[in-house]
Amino acid sequence: MNKADRQESDRRVRQVSNWLLDGESSSDIIKYCEENWQIKQVQAYAYIEKARKLWDEINQNELVYNLTWHIQTRRKLLNKCIKDGDKSNARQVLNDLADIQGISRNRIEHTGKDGEPIQVINVIPPKKTDEAD
Repeated sequence: MNKADRQESDRRVRQVSNWLLDGESSSDIIKYCEENWQIKQVQAYAYIEKARKLWDEINQNELVYNLTWHIQTRRKLLNKCIKDGDKSNARQVLNDLADIQGISRNRIEHTGKDGEPIQVINVIPPKKTDEAD
């Protein structure tokens, strides 16, 4: 049972990642790893965990990239709207930017049946009085 070098370890993590993406069960992957790579079950679990962490890193990087792309694209569009004097669309783009950046609040107006105001009943329990008075 030889310890895998960094390159071999990375190759195994990529292989395990592919098996997981192909729908292989963890138990089948562990069995294969034990039999073919002559490693213990705990090391096979470690490869599975590393593969999943790799996915998290990739997803986080893509999320940051996509968020940055959307912000930059809207900034470019905002500049064009301002340059063209298109105030209406500039305002919409600013609202989009605020939404993307999480600095605006969605306001929802609630109405009752047929658009009527919602009837609100405040229920306040009566104050307890001291009967000894």
